Amino acid sequence: MPLSPKPFLSPLMNRKMPDSALAALKSAILRLKNAGVDEAELDAKYIVCHVLGVPAHALYTDASLTISRKQQRTIDAMLNKRVQGRPVQYILGDQAFYGLSFKVSPHVLIPRPETELLVEKVLEKAKDFAAPSILDLCTGSGCIAVAIKSKLAKAAISASDISFFALWTARKNAQLNHTDVRFLKSNLFGQISGRFDIIVTNPPYINQSDYAALDPKVRNFEPKGALLGGQDGLDLIRRIIRQAPEHLKAGGWLLMEMGHDQREAAERMMAENGFAEIQTFQDYSGFDRIVTGKKN
Repeated sequence: MPLSPKPFLSPLMNRKMPDSALAALKSAILRLKNAGVDEAELDAKYIVCHVLGVPAHALYTDASLTISRKQQRTIDAMLNKRVQGRPVQYILGDQAFYGLSFKVSPHVLIPRPETELLVEKVLEKAKDFAAPSILDLCTGSGCIAVAIKSKLAKAAISASDISFFALWTARKNAQLNHTDVRFLKSNLFGQISGRFDIIVTNPPYINQSDYAALDPKVRNFEPKGALLGGQDGLDLIRRIIRQAPEHLKAGGWLLMEMGHDQREAAERMMAENGFAEIQTFQDYSGFDRIVTGKKN
């Protein structure tokens, strides 16, 4: 007579639960490190603090901070996803950007620190206008439009994207950060009317070969349509630069994030399409990242 198979016992049922939040953190760090996860300590800290709803310093300073079995199960589920490669921002559902908190999902790119420089440059240009009208093209999570509006109460901000799901997220982020932004569903300038003092955009600009070599946690989880800019990465950049003058007021500015190796092409296209005072700015890592031009 064959033996009955042994029942599967989850490791969670057998192991001793951590007796403190700090012990839970140390366990989480060890698990991510053993799985070869980059920035294991930082990601573990994000996850544990998120589940417990406490700042990081509390894990080290509050000896009375304990963890329940339910909280531990939630942490373990999140650690499983991180070990499988999912970015911690998608696991937690939010990301900080320009001092604000933004909801993120696999329908939108995770806001990057270098894009904060794009916001800074828009704020600099906006000083020339009493109440600037600004369009954020390819808004994604809405982080650029919302961050700008948070600093420019008198500005009229519009933001567009081709993705319904991205716009849903962007609207949610505008509400969460108490900012008034007008959102439009549009394929670039297809449904955009009127002219603006400033057009800002962070379009897809990664070329085909670079996309294939991306970090798996980016390539496998972040939306391809928000990353890939065609064979040479310039498909949308060409269209935006060519069409932007029709949607800018006289003396208006176009500001665009681009790939680190696209400076020459972007500056040339801007000059060919009537832009003046063309400048390229480097990001915090020293890479060419932002190109700006004024409608001549």
